[in-house]
Amino acid sequence: PLISKDVYLSDVEAENIDYRQRPRLKPDRDYSNMLAFFPPITGREVMPVDTSELPKKRPWKIHVNGVAASGEHRFWVFNLQGTASGTAFGNLYTETRRGMFSLDVTDLDLDLGPAYLNGDAEIYEGGTELNATTSNLGVTIRDIDIAGVGSVLIQTPADADSPLQLDIHYDTLTATRVTENNPFLRGTALRLGYSGSNFILPDPDMSFKELWSDEAARQRRAMNTFDLTINDAKVLDMSAFNYYLPSEAAFAFAGGETALNAQVSLTEDTISGTIDLDSAAMKVQVDDQSFEADLDADIVIQSGVPRDLKANISGSSLRLFNVRVDGNEESFDGDYWSTSLTFTDAEGTFTRPIDANASALLTVSDTRPLVTFFDNRNKPPKWLSNMMAVKNLAGEAELEVSDSAIRIPLAYVDSEKAEVGVKGVIADGERTGMIFARFKKFSTLLKRFDGKRNVDVIKPRAKFDRYQISDPVAPLDATAGSP
Repeated sequence: PLISKDVYLSDVEAENIDYRQRPRLKPDRDYSNMLAFFPPITGREVMPVDTSELPKKRPWKIHVNGVAASGEHRFWVFNLQGTASGTAFGNLYTETRRGMFSLDVTDLDLDLGPAYLNGDAEIYEGGTELNATTSNLGVTIRDIDIAGVGSVLIQTPADADSPLQLDIHYDTLTATRVTENNPFLRGTALRLGYSGSNFILPDPDMSFKELWSDEAARQRRAMNTFDLTINDAKVLDMSAFNYYLPSEAAFAFAGGETALNAQVSLTEDTISGTIDLDSAAMKVQVDDQSFEADLDADIVIQSGVPRDLKANISGSSLRLFNVRVDGNEESFDGDYWSTSLTFTDAEGTFTRPIDANASALLTVSDTRPLVTFFDNRNKPPKWLSNMMAVKNLAGEAELEVSDSAIRIPLAYVDSEKAEVGVKGVIADGERTGMIFARFKKFSTLLKRFDGKRNVDVIKPRAKFDRYQISDPVAPLDATAGSP
């Protein structure tokens, strides 16, 4: 290799790197405003570029594979200097005689210090552009690690501290929770975009909490924007959403893939955007019963509080279709059955666990899945099977999720022939409440309290209307059959 002027180095370890780079001076460029701020390099003077023709000789080629750098680092490139601490891994290739220089960073975990342009007087201001591509680009957003093949572009203007443009683009990616080993999402296009102040360190002695509430810092952030765009991603298993359910929920997602597309924008004061979920063969398990269905969710984010992940999603909608119900007694498989939920008023804090409340309009194509559900839970009156023929029901629903509980003050759908109503609480692994069903002049009440279920046909309407869920829910008088 030395005869051919090729040098190969492997598994190089470096600590506390001091990297300096400056250009050879081109005759057609004015360096007078920055020359004094170029880095000094021991043994090398600032020289003009040599434009004469080079002798035809083979250049030296240096290949450095598996470079591992750690410690406290300093960089000084042209008139920009700064510091960083942490680790970086990659490969380096360079050719002499004015040849190419290539640095492939495969892993980067650095804490950046303040950066200065033209000496100490200015803090990271001035026309800077950095574009890097890597096969292992990692970003952490709250409790989710994103990794994959992507690029980073950083741009700043020459005469102001904003807007800084930061664009992170993934061509392929996976998303994994920091507490787990396996990814829950894969995708082919994700973009994170930031625009705002590049004033990195207004006061080195200021804590993050102080910086967040500092009025001058708040004014600098007033025009900041953060954009998230996801195209053609896939949630590999719907059970990933169990992470956000109350820990003692009496049901769980058990499978099914979900296509995910999203476009969300955040500023200092609000959130807006859309999230679309398209799930095929979503599975839900409730005790010994399983449900399978396709789900379309069109989530509209009207406004919110970014720092709390609180959002108003009024106007969002859910549509459930191609439903299958499997149980010990009866099954239902309807490729043309559907139901939809349109939120007229909905807001919540979407952290773990979710805290939300909503009011919605509800439509149901027919009552067949509900009848199957009744048949599997108890032995209902024979007339209930006649509800199989009831179509086109509509109504309203109220839903609250808080304190690790799901509460339904009232949900109902009705038509001229039939009516179904629900009131209940799902908490501590148990379901408590009532389901009311009416077909023409016949009605019944399915009750569940203290872990016991029974069907009541004595004044079911009056008992259902009188019952109100509370916190905690008042148990039903088992002997009288009413709360």
